[in-house]
Amino acid sequence: MAAMGTERLSVQCSAVTAMAIYGLWVINKADGLPHLTSNEYLVLAGTLHGIHAITSRLSPTGSSSGAHVISGETFKMNILLTATGTKFVLLTSLVEPTADSVLQKVYEIYADAVMKNPFHTPEMPIRSEGFDSRITALLDADPVQALPKDEQDASVVKASHTAHRQGQVYAGSSSHGKNLGASFPPLPHKSTTALHKYNSEQDEIEEGAEEGMGEMEGEDDKYASIIIFTVPFTNFAESMAEMLAMLQEFQKRKASKTSARSIAFQNQKSALFGVARENAKRAIRDGAAAIEQARATISEFKAQEVSQEGTLVSLKALFESQDDCVHSLLDNLNGVIEDLSHRRAKQIDEASAMLEAQALERERSRKRLVERARKNIEENLEHQKSIPKLFQPITVGDVTLAHRVVLAPLTRCRANSQHVHGDLAVEYYSQRASVPGTLLITEATYIAPQSVGHFLGPTIPGVWSDEQVAAWKRVVDAVHAKGSYIFLQIWALGRGAELDELKKENPEFRYVAPSAIPVKNKPTPEALTIAEIKEYVQLYAKAASNGIHRAGFDGIEIHGANGYLVDQFTQDVSNQRTDEYGGSIENRCRFALEVVEAVSKEVGVKKTAIRLSPWSNFQDMRMKDPIPTFSYLVTRLRELYPDLAYLHVVEPGVAGGWDGERGENDSNDFIRDLWLPRPLISAGRYTRETAIARAEKTGELIAFGRRFISNPDLPLRLRENLPLTPWSRDGYYVPEEPRSKVVFVRGRGDAAALNLHRPKTAGSAAIQPRNMSSEALNDVPKLFQPVRVGNLTLGHRIVLAPLTRCRADKGHIPNELMGTYYTQRASTPGTLLISESALIAPRAGGLLSQEQNPHVPGIWTEEQIKGWKAIVDAVHAKGSFMYLQVVAMGRAAQSEALRNANSELPYVAPSAIALQGSADTPRALTIAEIKEYVELFAQAASNAVHGAGFDGVEIHGANGYLVDQFIQDTSNQRTDEYGGSIENRCRFVFEVVAAVGKAIGFERTALRLSPWSTFQNMRMTDPIPTFAYLVTTLSDKHPDLAYLHLIEPGILGNCDSAIGSTDSNDFIRNIWLPRPLVSSGRFTRETAIERAEATGELIAFGRLFISNPDLPHRLRKDLPLAKWDRSLFYVPEKPEGYIDYPFVHETTAAEA
Repeated sequence: MAAMGTERLSVQCSAVTAMAIYGLWVINKADGLPHLTSNEYLVLAGTLHGIHAITSRLSPTGSSSGAHVISGETFKMNILLTATGTKFVLLTSLVEPTADSVLQKVYEIYADAVMKNPFHTPEMPIRSEGFDSRITALLDADPVQALPKDEQDASVVKASHTAHRQGQVYAGSSSHGKNLGASFPPLPHKSTTALHKYNSEQDEIEEGAEEGMGEMEGEDDKYASIIIFTVPFTNFAESMAEMLAMLQEFQKRKASKTSARSIAFQNQKSALFGVARENAKRAIRDGAAAIEQARATISEFKAQEVSQEGTLVSLKALFESQDDCVHSLLDNLNGVIEDLSHRRAKQIDEASAMLEAQALERERSRKRLVERARKNIEENLEHQKSIPKLFQPITVGDVTLAHRVVLAPLTRCRANSQHVHGDLAVEYYSQRASVPGTLLITEATYIAPQSVGHFLGPTIPGVWSDEQVAAWKRVVDAVHAKGSYIFLQIWALGRGAELDELKKENPEFRYVAPSAIPVKNKPTPEALTIAEIKEYVQLYAKAASNGIHRAGFDGIEIHGANGYLVDQFTQDVSNQRTDEYGGSIENRCRFALEVVEAVSKEVGVKKTAIRLSPWSNFQDMRMKDPIPTFSYLVTRLRELYPDLAYLHVVEPGVAGGWDGERGENDSNDFIRDLWLPRPLISAGRYTRETAIARAEKTGELIAFGRRFISNPDLPLRLRENLPLTPWSRDGYYVPEEPRSKVVFVRGRGDAAALNLHRPKTAGSAAIQPRNMSSEALNDVPKLFQPVRVGNLTLGHRIVLAPLTRCRADKGHIPNELMGTYYTQRASTPGTLLISESALIAPRAGGLLSQEQNPHVPGIWTEEQIKGWKAIVDAVHAKGSFMYLQVVAMGRAAQSEALRNANSELPYVAPSAIALQGSADTPRALTIAEIKEYVELFAQAASNAVHGAGFDGVEIHGANGYLVDQFIQDTSNQRTDEYGGSIENRCRFVFEVVAAVGKAIGFERTALRLSPWSTFQNMRMTDPIPTFAYLVTTLSDKHPDLAYLHLIEPGILGNCDSAIGSTDSNDFIRNIWLPRPLVSSGRFTRETAIERAEATGELIAFGRLFISNPDLPHRLRKDLPLAKWDRSLFYVPEKPEGYIDYPFVHETTAAEA
C-alpha cells in the first residue's frame, strides 16, 4: 500500500453515550507534518477499526457510518487529530448527549471490541487542500477555548463542507454559539487521562495491533512510535492540559531514547511472540490430548456397537421363537372378536326390534290420543255449529267480534249546535255496547264546517274541532269499557245539504256538488273545482285521523251511500262532469277511490271501510243500471285494498231511514260474488230469521238500525230469541231529548217476564236511560263482565294462568300439539290466555331436568316464532286473546340441563348465592351481562308481538326467577348500582319493563310478581317496603301498563303452602287499583266471584283450566269441574293429560 501523509483524521461515529475518544498519534522524526508508511497505516487502520468496532457493537444496525437511534437518542461524534511541533489539539463535537450511566458500558466492552479485527481497513480520509491556513488559528488558540465564538461555527462548518465535497466523512460542531470544550458533559471519573505504551494493563489492545506492528520489521527508521490515548473525559480543559503534558514528555523521551525505544520494542515484541509461541504450543498440546481422547471415545463406541449387534441377534431369535405364539394369540383373538361381534349384532337386532315395537306402540298410542283430541275438537266444532253463525265470532280489520250483529249508522240529532256530543250520546252508545264484542257504527259525522247543512239542523255531530273530538273520545271509552268496538262514519253532504242550514254555519260557504244538478225542490248547486275536490279528499283524511288517533275509534267508515257527496260522484244521475272526475265509470269512481286511499294511508287499511247503496233512490239517486259502475268500484277496492276492514252495502228497498220499493231484479249478489269471503256487512229490513239465514249462507255481518234503537241489548235478544221492543219513529230526530222508549232484558225469561219491564205508557220507560247500562248487568257477576286490558276488551275476567307443560318439540319449538291445547282453552270468545314461560335466549334456559328443558318453548329463533304464530292465529280465530310470558332462569336453572344444551353457557345470577341443596354456585353477573339481559328481554318481546302476533307480553318477575332474584335481598347481595338499597334492587326490573315497553308499547306490557312466595329460597323478612316501592314507581312511570299480575300468598310454585297470618297483597291493591290487576292462586268459583265483585280484578286459573278447557263457560253456568292429574303435568311430547280433557258438552253426552 502506498504511503500517505496526513495532518488530521476525521471520523464520524455513532454511539449511545458520551464515549471516551480513542486517538492514534504518529510522530515522525522529521519536523513538519507526519508521513505514514504502509505498515504504519495498517496500525492506524487497526485503531480506527477499534472505534468502528465499538460503534458497530452498540448500534442495532451494525454500521458505524451515519447517525443511529439507540433507546430513542441519536449521537454523532467527530474526531479531529492534528499536531505541529509540540502542540496537540483534539477537537470534538457531541450532538444530543446521552445519560452518563451508559459510559461505563463503553469501557467494559472496549477491550473486547477495539482490536478483535484490527485489519478491517476502512477507506482512508483524503486530506483537504488548504487545510493549513484554515486550521492555523485553531492550532495557535488556547486549547480550552479552541475558537472564538464568532468564528468557530463558520470555520468548522466550512471545513465540513469542503471535506464533504472531497469525499471525506466530516461533521462540524452542532453546538452553535458554544465553545468546543463546552460541548462535553461531565463524565464519571473512572480513571484520569493516561499514556500507555504497550503497558501490561493493555494486553488486549496490544494483541489487536500486534500483527500490524510485526509487519513493520525491516522498514526504514522513519517509524518513531505509536501512542494510544484513552480519554474518559471529566473536563475538557483538564484533559487537554494532561494530554499536552504527556505529549511534551513523550517528545523529550523520543529525542533521547530512540534507540532504547527500538530495543525495548524488540524486547517487547520478542516477549509478545514468546507468549504467542507458548500459547500456540499449549494449544497444540491441548489439541493432541483432545484427539487422543476422541480416539478413545471412538474405540469405546465401536465396542458398544459390537455388543449391541449381539443383543440384536439375540432379540431377533427371541422374536422369531415367539412368532408362532403371537400368530396363535391373534387367531384366538380374532375368534373371540368374531364371536363377540355375532353376539353384539344379535343384541343390537333384538334391541332394535324392541325399540321399533315400542316406537310403534307409542305412535299408535299417540295417534289414538291425537284422534281422540281431533274428535273432541270436531265435536266442539259441531257443538259450535249448532250455534247460528250470526252469533259466532268473526275478525273485522284488526278486531275480533264476538258475534255478527252490528249497530247500523243512525242519525239521531242529539249533539249541540256546535256539533258536539254530550252525555246522551255516551249513554246511548254504551247501552248498545252492553253485549261484549258488539260492533257499533256511529251516526254520520261531518268532516268539516263546509260539509254540513242537513235538513235536521245543526245537532248532527262533527269531528274537526277539539271539543268534538273530546266528546267522541268519551263515547269511545264508554263503549270499550263494555267490551265492544266502535267505527266512526264520516260524510260530506254535497247537494244533499239544505242551503239555509249551510249558510247558517257560514254565509260564505258555497253550495256545491260534483255537477250543477239539483235535488228535486232544492236550489241548483255549483260544480266543485278540481282544487276543491282535492281539498275534500284531504278533509276526509283529516277527519279519519281525528277519529282514530285522537278519539280512539277502532275504525272509520266512509259514507259512500244514500246520495251524499261520495255517492254523488259515483253515479251518473248526479255527475255529468267532463273532466277526470266524470263521464266514464273509471272517472266517476275516481273520487271514492281517492278518498279510500287518503283515509287508509292516514289510519291503515284494516281500519278503513266504506258504505255503498247501489239500489237506493233516496235523494234522486239510482242509476238505470248500477251493476257496471258498482262492479268496477268493488273490483278496484278488492284489488287495491284486499285488507279493507269491511264493505258495507245497503240492501235494495231501503231509502235512507225509510223503506221503499224493491225491484224484482234488485240484488247485491253481484257485490257478494266480487267481495266475499272478505268481511261484508249488509243492512236493510233484516229480521232475526233472515239475518240468521244470510249469515249461515255467506258469513256476512248484519247491521240493524231501528231494532237496535228500541232494543239496546239486541244481540242478546236475538241470540236467546227473546221478544223485541218495537221502535217509535217520532223519537228518532228529537234534538237533546233522551226519549228512546227502550228496555233491557235481564236474562232468558219469556214474554210474560219481559212484559214486566216494558213501558207502562207510551211516554215513559221502565228504566231511566242513564241507569240502563248498570241495570242491564246487575244480575251478571262482575267476573263474567267485560273488562279493558291494555288495548283489548275481554269478554270476561277469567284468565288462563301461565303453566309450564313441556310439550314443545326439541329445540324449544312450539308445535301443533301446543296449538290444540291453547285453542281448546280459547273456545270461549273474549278469553285472555297467558302462555307458559318462554325462554328469551339459550343462556336463559335450564328449566327443570335435562330431559324436560329442551321441551320448554323459546322465542329467539325464526322456527320458534313461526311455531308460536300458528298458535296465536288459532287463538285469535276463536275470538280470544293471548299474551306471551317471557322468562330467564338465573340461579333457578338446573346447571346440568343448561350445560347439556351448551357447555359454554354460564350459570349466573345477580349474586353468587346458591340454591339450597344445589352443588353449584352461580357466578355473579357483570354489569355488561346485565345490560345484555335487558336487551334480550326486549328482543324476545319484539319477536312475540311483531313476529308471532301476540297481543302482549308478560314479564315473569315472580317465583324466584332472574327478575325476582334481582328484586329480593335473599338472592341479591350486590354492592353496585344493582344491589343494596331497595332502589338499586328494583333497577333491573324497571330497566326490563322500560325496554319491553319501548319495543312493543306499554299498553301491551305486563309484569308478574310474587311478594310472599318461598319457592326457590325466596321471600324476604318483610316484602312490603320493596314491593310497595316497586309498584308505586310502576304506577307513576307506566300508568298505562296492560296489567299487573300477582300471585296470592300460599302458592309455592305449582304447589300450595301455608299462608301467614299477615300475608296479603292488599297493600299492592291499594297502590295499583283501579288499573287492571290479575290475581292467581287457589281461587274457586265462589272466591273468584267475590274478589271480582269487591275489586274488579281478573282471576287467573291454572290447574282448573288444565282439566277444564271450557272453564269460563263452566264457571258462568256453575257446571261441574273435572279434576286434574298432576302426574301428567310435565311429560314431554305426550298428549295425555294435555289435550284429552273433555268439554262440558262431551261430558253431558257421555253421561247421557
